[in-house]
Order: sequence, then C-alpha cells, then structure tokens
Amino acid sequence: MDDLVMEIMTLAQRGEAEMGSGVSEQEISEAESLLGSFPPDFHVYLRTFGWMSIGSSEFFGLGPDVEYPSMLVTQATLHERADGGLPLDMITFLNNGAGDLACFRGHPDTDDVGAVYWFLHETRELEATGRTFTEFVRECIDWVLDESNS
Repeated sequence: MDDLVMEIMTLAQRGEAEMGSGVSEQEISEAESLLGSFPPDFHVYLRTFGWMSIGSSEFFGLGPDVEYPSMLVTQATLHERADGGLPLDMITFLNNGAGDLACFRGHPDTDDVGAVYWFLHETRELEATGRTFTEFVRECIDWVLDESNS
C-alpha cells in the first residue's frame, strides 16, 4: 500500500485525486465496532487518507472532512444493509455509480479475509473480484493513468 500512497498523492497534485487527512485508530475501532473488522490494507487507507476519490471513483471513508455523510463507510454500509439488501457480514467501500457496491467481509475468521466482492444490486448476489482492497485501488489508479495518457 505504501507505493500506492505515493501514487495517489501524485495524482492529487495533478488534480486527478482527492483525499482526506486520515483518522485515528480510535475512530477506526469505533467504526469496526459498528460494522465488523476491516482488512489491514483498509486500515492503512483510513489512517492515511480517511477518504479519497481517484478519478470518478469515490471511496467511502471516515473523518470530519468527508464531504457528505452518505460517503462515510459506516453510514453507507448500515444504509445498504438495512435498505439495499447488503449481507450483514459485508462492508461497502464504493458505489460504482450504477448501484453495485464494492465490499469485503467484516469477519476476520473467514478464509477470504480482505477479498473484494461486487454486490450486484439488481440480483442481490455477491460476485468475487479476485482482488484485495489494495489491488482494487491499483486498478482505479491504472485506469486514471491510462485515461490521462490517451
């Protein structure tokens, strides 16, 4: 994740990313007590940035500088669990703009800890991406870089 942090900061300097100022371990623990455990790379993301957007991808997060309450990972996840059919063990970190949610399991005792899934809102099914949060972010960065080099 360290290399990605530098790349995200470079994208921000170019106006292709935005991010918050990061949050404390206490704020992360409070969110986990509501939602479930976060994978280690998501912890790093929250501590480092709190929230971010890369290109048109707006990642849910934490912190006082989150622009809209609906962009808080806690509010987004609880809302989608209650009203959108998101399984209770899943934590969402991104809406793709068409209603599908990128998410991971909030229980560390599963064999897929840190694995990212798409929750398909129309069918309410989970589709494995085969990626971790870090790999998912890497794909977003690569997409922005490809677009800016076109």
